[in-house]
Amino acid sequence: MFAIASNIVVNLAWWSGLSLTALSVIVIIFMIFWRYWVETSNKKNQILAIERQKILYNCILSDDEKNTQIWSLDNSKDIKSKLSFWKDKPVNLCYFSRPTLLKKVHNHNPGDFLFLWNYLHESVRGNSKEKLNEIARSISLKESATKMLDNHFLKNRLLAIGTFGNLKDETASFELIKRAYHRDPIISFWATRALLRINFETNSKRFLPLIGKRMDWSPVLVAEMLKERGADEISTPLVTIVENAYAEKTGERQMARLISYLALAHPTDYTPIILKILAETSFKEVIIACLKLIISEDALPLVRGFFEDERWQVRMQVVLTLGRIGHSNDIKLLIKALNDLDWWVRYRAACALISMPGMTEKRLQKLSKSLPNQFSRDILKHVLAEIRLKCFLQPLSFTLSK
Repeated sequence: MFAIASNIVVNLAWWSGLSLTALSVIVIIFMIFWRYWVETSNKKNQILAIERQKILYNCILSDDEKNTQIWSLDNSKDIKSKLSFWKDKPVNLCYFSRPTLLKKVHNHNPGDFLFLWNYLHESVRGNSKEKLNEIARSISLKESATKMLDNHFLKNRLLAIGTFGNLKDETASFELIKRAYHRDPIISFWATRALLRINFETNSKRFLPLIGKRMDWSPVLVAEMLKERGADEISTPLVTIVENAYAEKTGERQMARLISYLALAHPTDYTPIILKILAETSFKEVIIACLKLIISEDALPLVRGFFEDERWQVRMQVVLTLGRIGHSNDIKLLIKALNDLDWWVRYRAACALISMPGMTEKRLQKLSKSLPNQFSRDILKHVLAEIRLKCFLQPLSFTLSK
């Protein structure tokens, strides 16, 4: 009885080992073929990406008549073999009409083609953008973008939204308007940017104020969007947005962010509202944002009023502002700031002092020895040493008058 049971266990162990070995061999073979397939696909995709770029670059640079010119690519025999594995009949000719080749490139992988088209659109200027739009219209790029608007992947939806903006397609405005109020900040921002690109004059009144309401938008992306339009277009509406936000008592962080955008507007437009806010607000970040934008010497009395502020960040920004627009009579204030309890205020005061009008190297050397406070003497010597090091141990004659 024991012998029979032992034989059964041995047989089970043997067959189990054999099965596991066979399974391991199958898995290894599958992994080898899978890796080979992935590497082959990646190489093909890289080749196609290069050819797509070559085709679109040639279209941008070519001045020939569309739909009539017979157009050839470099190394056409090589390209013929590369194109032969496309999901289409093998290519039998080395020369293609432009529309036929563009449609073939687009239809093979619309997503990759859309990405490259938008990448080029963001990279070029002037007439090249219109050429790209002509290409898009000739191969019905809008249809591919429409299909991707509700794609499961976020990157495809953003790609479609960006395509409509670059195409300046008015017919897509309805779909973009719905997405401009989307709860997702990325979708909302991209839809707003696309609408402003389609028709800034019409859509700016409705959608540009969203930058004051959407605290979840990236400040960097918003600044890029505003910079794209230029100061002439965004100056007046941006000042209006800041005025409305201040009247509505917007929170400190968002208010400071909106004020920082005014750096892209015309100073003559935003200076009145900046001075008004600076005279009335007590929020630290808002005060700092306003001080950064002050360029008028008429505002110096207001700036000096914050010199004794209890918050070191405000005092540091006052010192920076005085170093930028201050007069020679502000030197006394900067020397006083060298005794500040905060190191950063002392450091910035020393940097500002060096750049003040009428400040000479001889006077700085005298100050670094005669100041009553050890901290103020040390910080001034420290900054002087930094300046010399940056100038490769050259004298300060190019910065300071003897």
